[in-house]
Amino acid sequence: MRGDRSDRGDRARAMMLLRVLLFTLATAMPAAGNETFETEVDLSGECDWRAYSLCHKNSTIDLRGLAGSLPTQLGRLTSTRNLNLSNSVMSGLTPTEIGLMTELTHLDLTNSFVDDSSLPSEFGSLVKLGVAFFSENFFSSTIPTQFGNLANSISSSGNNWTSLNVHYNYLSGALPTELGKIGTIDGHELRFASLILGENDLEGTIPTELALIGTGGGVSGITTELSLYNNEISGPMPSELGAFNSQHGGTRDAAYFEGFDNMITGTVPTEFGYISASTAHLHLYQNSITGSLPTQLGQLSNAALSVENLQVLLSSNSLCSDIPSEIAALTVGNAPSLP
Repeated sequence: MRGDRSDRGDRARAMMLLRVLLFTLATAMPAAGNETFETEVDLSGECDWRAYSLCHKNSTIDLRGLAGSLPTQLGRLTSTRNLNLSNSVMSGLTPTEIGLMTELTHLDLTNSFVDDSSLPSEFGSLVKLGVAFFSENFFSSTIPTQFGNLANSISSSGNNWTSLNVHYNYLSGALPTELGKIGTIDGHELRFASLILGENDLEGTIPTELALIGTGGGVSGITTELSLYNNEISGPMPSELGAFNSQHGGTRDAAYFEGFDNMITGTVPTEFGYISASTAHLHLYQNSITGSLPTQLGQLSNAALSVENLQVLLSSNSLCSDIPSEIAALTVGNAPSLP
């Protein structure tokens, strides 16, 4: 929604202030080869996004609500760990110079860039980046394979997590197999791993490697989310997606697979019945899945804590109408949704 004149004026003044700050920093940079220039500039006292304020404090840059093109000098703030540019009205291409901010662990570009743009492969240089939010933009490129390099990051609650969220864009092409490396770093007690790519124009089959998401560390209590809904994904579902269970060590606290509104074919893998999680959501409606439901799906109720925690949605497919007794024995709320 368009803001009033005062609102747009605040955005413009904030962007002008940002440019002045970055010009100052750029002129203060040491010669190449010397120690990186660092700053602890707090322009507003408090990072209040409602006033479109600027803040570079405690290795965090909060620039929410700005308008205009983003200065490339932003990449010079190499000590920054958290960069938030969400809910802005940016023009031009996504600055590849952000890839120079190699200490970044959190990067939020949600709802920021109004121009048609590509996801820079340079972001693959951010080897410490664990949380990347790029949703609700106009990115129309393929997904760079380098995005599989996302590391495990520390959330504000102190838990290890890793997430790539690029839903609601115009991404095209196939799913890179490298994305299966997200959340697979051994030795990290990972608690949350997600790959959210819904509402794009992605095509091709689901790589079997995506079953490995969140299997790093082999700990119990992890939440895993794979969201591919509303794309043009085709072909059968990999049986390996049943790896959302304990075969890699540790049970899942929750497992979410959203593959609805695609062109998925084949049958429901029997391995889906072996998912070991206290919460399990399998949303596969509006596809072209055929055959009978595997009786193994009846085992899902053994792990789920309650009716609300178990959802198997399979309507608008071409499944056989007969429900196996092992599945019919589930409570009504757990019963798979069929045509």
